[in-house]
Amino acid sequence: MIIKSLLGGAGLVLMIGWFVWVIVPQDSCERIERSGSVIRGIGNVLRDTLEPRVSSDTKLDMLRWSIQAENSFKGFVANQFFNRMDCTKWHGRDEFRERLLELLEESAASQPGAIEQENGTKQEPEQQP
Repeated sequence: MIIKSLLGGAGLVLMIGWFVWVIVPQDSCERIERSGSVIRGIGNVLRDTLEPRVSSDTKLDMLRWSIQAENSFKGFVANQFFNRMDCTKWHGRDEFRERLLELLEESAASQPGAIEQENGTKQEPEQQP
């Protein structure tokens, strides 16, 4: 019973803290960006936890799902609470792009034949005078 009360209280404190953190900025686009932090955090924890156990394709699928879920949630918040969808500055996108590039490089490195073939096609034949 005590553990249930402590977990409920901790959840309530975290939810209130997140709400305050989202409401603090004056700019509505920054508020919308901060609202997606929970979705981004859950996606990061899942990917980092499952990373050694899944294939590169699954990692890419998880990354795509995380980006889509975050953008959908931000769109919902923007439409419901701020009645705007014109925020073009999404701050968290750079982190996702970097992570996506890392995963793509890892998947390319795991296929050595594809890299050798790609390097072979990029080399131009030597011209003799």
